[in-house]
Amino acid sequence: MSDQGMKNLEQLYLSKITRRIGEINERLIWSDRTAIPDVALAETMEHLPLAAAKKLTYRPVKDGHKWGQAWGTGWFRLRFRIPSGFKGETVAIRFKTEGECIIFRDDTPVQALDQGRAEYIVSERARGGERLELYVEAGANAAFGGFVMRVMSQPELLALNREVWDSYWDLQALAGMVDPAEHKTWLGNRILRAMQPDDTRRARIIYALNKAVDLFDYDHPSRGALREQARRVRRALKPIYDCRANASAQTVACLGHAHIDVAWLWPLAETVRKCGRTFSNVIELMERYPEFKFAQSQPQLYEYTKQRYPALYRAIKQKVRTGQWAPTGCMWVEADCNVTSGESLVRQILFGTRFFRKEFNSSVLDLWIQDVFGYS
Repeated sequence: MSDQGMKNLEQLYLSKITRRIGEINERLIWSDRTAIPDVALAETMEHLPLAAAKKLTYRPVKDGHKWGQAWGTGWFRLRFRIPSGFKGETVAIRFKTEGECIIFRDDTPVQALDQGRAEYIVSERARGGERLELYVEAGANAAFGGFVMRVMSQPELLALNREVWDSYWDLQALAGMVDPAEHKTWLGNRILRAMQPDDTRRARIIYALNKAVDLFDYDHPSRGALREQARRVRRALKPIYDCRANASAQTVACLGHAHIDVAWLWPLAETVRKCGRTFSNVIELMERYPEFKFAQSQPQLYEYTKQRYPALYRAIKQKVRTGQWAPTGCMWVEADCNVTSGESLVRQILFGTRFFRKEFNSSVLDLWIQDVFGYS
């Protein structure tokens, strides 16, 4: 077969793999969907704490409801009962508001919702019959200050097929290594490709993925059969994951991080909410994945969290003690370094290191200013 013929065949495989992974995500991970009918909304231009938000006037809303104004807030109240048919299942809600959201449960921020994450697990193993009330604070903000009316989709309860979820990410991670057309990482204007087109390992991964996606029954999926099919997928991919890198490959330690501009193209109050959304996500992931580690800079962000979300801040401090959360960067904020005076830079470091020592008993020795566009 000619080189062009091989490239065409490879592209057919990649297109099929991408399509099948999309089908798994859309159709096989979640099941037993049921709508949550009791949804009410209150809108405000203020950035309110939960206690004040609960006192707003709430009105029932349904699927397709349009809401929001530039930099306004929608508070959604969800009341529901987990059906008895969900007994023993991992149960989640799916809620799309088209805004950046944070969920409050028992008066505590527990997770964010946005375009990249629309589900929140409400019970790892449901008893069936539990009654819950959630408040969801949704910001009607958009990138660069742009605004269009938001449209709410009716929230629903779903059962998570855990084995399918795990196999989906095994497939997705490998696909991201071999298909730059579908999975891109941007650094400025450059696309970083994890593997070269002529890499033998890349060909083996494509071959394995092509075989693995065929192990699911896409036409007549049943819960029991899907579990076993997902296990077969993971077993089929295990030899690929077990392969050692080449002898000269480096060992890399990866930590999560959230770069949050304290002041940018949004009000300062929005920075506070971004802390709540981001850090509640991180804590939720740490609870689910104890091996996950996260580094966060800028004491100002911690101070915002301490003032606005005290329960979340206590959870952060606990994760610092266990070693999962690493305070990093010795400046109070990631300061401009072109026009700032020397005295000001020293003060940034003084106040930053003092905060971390007092709050976390942590002596931070690194300077973290990766986004300042120049150094003095």
